[in-house]
Amino acid sequence: MKSFQLLALIGTLLIATLMAPSSGSAQANSNPRYVAAIKQAETAKAKGQYKEAAEAFRRAMSLEPKPEMLYDIALMYQQAKEERLALEYFKSFVDQVPSDARVADAMDFITQLQTSLLDQYQDVLIRSQPEGAYVYIDSRANGSIGETPIKAKLLPGEYQVITELDGYVDSTEIITVKKGAQTQVSLTLYNEESVAPVTFMINRADAKIYIDKRLVARSPLERALLISQGTHTVRVMLAGYAPWEQEVKVQPQRPMTLDVVLTAQSMEGSFGAPEVSDSGSSSSGGGGIGPLLTMGFGALLLGGSAYTGFSAQRLYTQLDDLKAQSRPIASEDLTLGDTFVMLTNILIGAGVLSLSAGGAWWAMSPAEPPQGQALSLESLDSSDSLRALAAPPAPLR
Repeated sequence: MKSFQLLALIGTLLIATLMAPSSGSAQANSNPRYVAAIKQAETAKAKGQYKEAAEAFRRAMSLEPKPEMLYDIALMYQQAKEERLALEYFKSFVDQVPSDARVADAMDFITQLQTSLLDQYQDVLIRSQPEGAYVYIDSRANGSIGETPIKAKLLPGEYQVITELDGYVDSTEIITVKKGAQTQVSLTLYNEESVAPVTFMINRADAKIYIDKRLVARSPLERALLISQGTHTVRVMLAGYAPWEQEVKVQPQRPMTLDVVLTAQSMEGSFGAPEVSDSGSSSSGGGGIGPLLTMGFGALLLGGSAYTGFSAQRLYTQLDDLKAQSRPIASEDLTLGDTFVMLTNILIGAGVLSLSAGGAWWAMSPAEPPQGQALSLESLDSSDSLRALAAPPAPLR
């Protein structure tokens, strides 16, 4: 009986140790993907890979929004000589965490960056068809810069241009502004009855999505892209992976889903096989179900150990009563008790092992899994009608 109680206590301690948060600030978070992203950021920072560190911090913040992390992102971009992004994140940090002790330092950095960037602004001509559309840069939260046609002044870098006009679906395009080069963009807006939501399920983050050779977004997408009726060439590209391409026929107000699987470039000829469904559903990708099944199996084993442990304890209680009453105890009962104890220990060990393996598998999976789900016309917010285009992760301001 004492042996069983000791083993049960050890099993409980193992489970508690497995599930308890670690001591570090990142480890204290229960989200394994957040923890993995923080570790990636710290590793990249230690290696002097500051841009990679900034991107990893951004992934972590997308999983667990913590405004104070904006300072770390800005600092990494500054170290990487990405001055425009550093400026944007320092400003966002000051706006969102004004009481932070690092605000004074952030203000000094902002002044320095603004001075160094003063002569780098470039003219960008933005047109639309029809004209008179409101223009936003990167996010509507930044406010409209005016109506088309308009000439904007932007620093060198990548931007998402958004145009919006009542009665039409918003049109977006990602542009790259280069120093000393003339940049212009012309966007076409379509009426709401001539588009359909197309959901992208992409197994890799930061992949570029082209519609008819126009860069319109990056993965992961928060919402479906609204694409005009007709046949379009959809191309998804990511450095180090074979490009994915397909001709897609869009029918007005009929939702579609594209399941995009990008494969490593070294695997020649193994392009991701597209799967398209009109119902808005698609096969799952990215391997996300494996870790969940493994951890679920571990939980099931631990549940079984609780049952066998309870049975053993109840049996030993009955045997103790018999012994107290000086009544004979059958050897079969002793054997059964030992069997229950052994089975309980096996189940505890296997359950803990399955939970550990599943948790490790989950943590090592891509930090930003494919997101998004098919949107029917009815599920779109009525205030936006059909005008909300999916936007790639844009710098927070």
